Amino acid sequence: SFRTKKINNIFYDTQVDPFFSTVINSANFHVIEFSFDKASNQNSLSPSYNANALKARAEVNLKKNKIKHYIFDLVGYNQNKKLKQLISDLQNFIKEKNYSISINYEYVFEQLDSIILLKNEFIKFYKKLKPKFVLTPSYFNHESFASTLACNELGIKTIEIQHGVYGQPIYKYYGTAPKNGYEMLPDYFFSWDQDQAHLINSWANKTNKHKALVYGLN
Repeated sequence: SFRTKKINNIFYDTQVDPFFSTVINSANFHVIEFSFDKASNQNSLSPSYNANALKARAEVNLKKNKIKHYIFDLVGYNQNKKLKQLISDLQNFIKEKNYSISINYEYVFEQLDSIILLKNEFIKFYKKLKPKFVLTPSYFNHESFASTLACNELGIKTIEIQHGVYGQPIYKYYGTAPKNGYEMLPDYFFSWDQDQAHLINSWANKTNKHKALVYGLN
C-alpha cells in the first residue's frame, strides 16, 4: 500500500482502500505499508505493517553488491560470467524476434538485483506472517515484483486488483506465454468485467498459472 492521497487530514491509498472499505471481515487482511512515515503512522482500514524497513535493508544490500562488484573489477576478478550469458541470451532473443529496441543492460540488471534483494526480505517476512494469499493493486512495480517472486517460491497465491483499464501492453500479450507462466506475474487478476478479463485470459488461458476472474469494480 502507498497512502499518498490526503483527505480531511487522513492519508488514503486510492487503489487499495476502496477494496478494503467493501470487503467483509477486513480485519482478517493485513496491509503491507510502503507509505512515507507520516502516513504509515496513521491507522489504516485494516491492520498494517510498516514495510519500509524491508526496502531499506534491500537497498543497503544493493549498495554492498555494488561495492563488491567494483572491487572485483579493480582486481580483475571475473565473476560476471553468468551476467554476460544473460545479456547474450537477451540480445539473441531480441535479434530473433526482430525487435528494434535499445537496452541499457547495466541499468536493467541493477533493477533486477534490487528486486531480488527485496524478494529475499519478503520471503523472511512472509514466513513469519504466513498469509494464505497476497493482493496487490499493481503488479508492475519493484515492491510487487519482489513480493510476487517471494510468494512464488513459498507457494503463496497472488492476486492483482484491477486499478485501471487494461489498455497497456503490460496486460495485452500477443505472443505465446510459457506453459508454467511467469514468476513475476500474479496468479489471478480480479477484473472489472468480462471484456477486461478476456484481454488477459486470451493469453493466460494458454498457461496453467495465470487467470483473470470477473469481480466487478472495487
